[in-house]
Amino acid sequence: MPSAPRSTACQTCKQKRTKCDRKWPACTQCIRKGVKCPGPSSLVKFVSNNHHSTPSSPTQTLAEGSGSSLSFPRVMVSQGPLKSYRGGNSVEGSFRLQIPRSQLNTAVESIGSQLISLLDTRGTSTFGTLHFLEFCPQRILQSACLRDCVALYCHAWIQCHHYRQPVSSVLEGKIYGDAIRSLRKTINEDQLCTVETLAAMVLLERFMYPCRLSEPKELVRHQLGIRHVMKQIGPPNPKDELHSWLVRGSVNTMYHVAKYDSGGDSIEEAGTTSGEATGKSPYWGNGSHWKMEEDDDVQSPTNAEDDGEGAIDNVKHQNKLINEGRALVLRIALRHTKDWLPKISELRQNPSEAESQKATLTQTIEKLQMTLENTLSKAWESCLASGSILESHDPSFFLGRRFDFSSLKLADDLLSMLLYQAVTVRMLGVLGDINGNADESLVSKYKSICHRCWMCYPYLCTVDTDFQASMFNKLLVTLEPATWEELGHFLALDMDWTSCGVKDPKDVKSFFFWIHGMAIFFTGQSPCPTGH
Repeated sequence: MPSAPRSTACQTCKQKRTKCDRKWPACTQCIRKGVKCPGPSSLVKFVSNNHHSTPSSPTQTLAEGSGSSLSFPRVMVSQGPLKSYRGGNSVEGSFRLQIPRSQLNTAVESIGSQLISLLDTRGTSTFGTLHFLEFCPQRILQSACLRDCVALYCHAWIQCHHYRQPVSSVLEGKIYGDAIRSLRKTINEDQLCTVETLAAMVLLERFMYPCRLSEPKELVRHQLGIRHVMKQIGPPNPKDELHSWLVRGSVNTMYHVAKYDSGGDSIEEAGTTSGEATGKSPYWGNGSHWKMEEDDDVQSPTNAEDDGEGAIDNVKHQNKLINEGRALVLRIALRHTKDWLPKISELRQNPSEAESQKATLTQTIEKLQMTLENTLSKAWESCLASGSILESHDPSFFLGRRFDFSSLKLADDLLSMLLYQAVTVRMLGVLGDINGNADESLVSKYKSICHRCWMCYPYLCTVDTDFQASMFNKLLVTLEPATWEELGHFLALDMDWTSCGVKDPKDVKSFFFWIHGMAIFFTGQSPCPTGH
């Protein structure tokens, strides 16, 4: 005679007397505490009027098809001890129905499970903004170095972001030492030039930077190591998404350290001329051994109104547009660093002898820029219609308007698309300036794109410092058209400027030259004249 079932909250939340949100396979409370969630607990009390002997084992398994040789358990029954009820005429007890859960028997399985659980929170945290993390669970089995660095990154995230523990609590633990020793061992065993090792190095760099564990020069040495491994591995395989997203996510890092390279990776050569002057890509040297895929197969995104898929605010269509834009950004980022910047440098050195090359390069950039603009326009309109982007009045911001996003991942995708739309338009203007054929419409279009990026800065003031610094470094070049007065308004925003790399928020002059130096390098412009 069973009674009403009790709560299905997990036992951990019951014992701690906290509210369980029942988001299986792991509730939010367990994820925040960094403990294994036991899952839903269906506790049912029963009273039996017939006396039955107590089972020898407190746990029984009910399987479908007991006569079958394959008896996979569908329900596991955990039964408590039977007690006398109403003077011994009956007995009462309880049993718990549990959904079978896979046993995590190895360290790889435990780390992969923890990573997947944290990736499920990326809509409300910055954890999932490192897109290559999505492809790490399948690869950690192939590399102990990647396994240990993923374990360190997840452990640091839980301790520092959820528990608000100091970084020293992570550094004093065994996990940090394991990651460092594992990476050192991998390097010494000549296993350096693999995608898994590259992912481990990038994860360690992402761990070091926000924690301020090293001096800037020491961090640059690590970044130069990442660059060296990237060059040795070679071009990313389009079918290897982990490698592709590692390269895409390291664009800003590579541009930051490119000034330290003049044929070698020594930091002591910081004062020498960058690879831009020699026509080399900041990633791969001259890249002559690379064979990049041509852009003839670039297709415009599907129009929802034409194919009858529904209204523009359809969520499925919105996700499709964002995925198309993400793929375009990846493609543009790879061609931008490998092909376009070296070719613009060559054209600047011989402006009158390379008209055909200039026309070909202009056509290639225009084709990708128009495709990206079309995709971004439709994705932006779709997000506005569905409420994923909110445009509102903000009197405290000097532009008077601002954009807010429903999730950090959406903001990262759309702002990356905006960045590369601005960069491609600016590079088209640079190509026109080589022979003195400046196009004023491109200048106006570039400023319009930059102004849209500027309206996203108030949103960056509301997110955590890691995402804030990441997006600021991406959008830095879009501040190029800003006047000194406008830059002063930006520096007055409530942002963690130290994490963003700004030494003195009151020094507008240094901020101005920093922005223009990055914009010159990122868009292939000629050197900025003295006193600009």
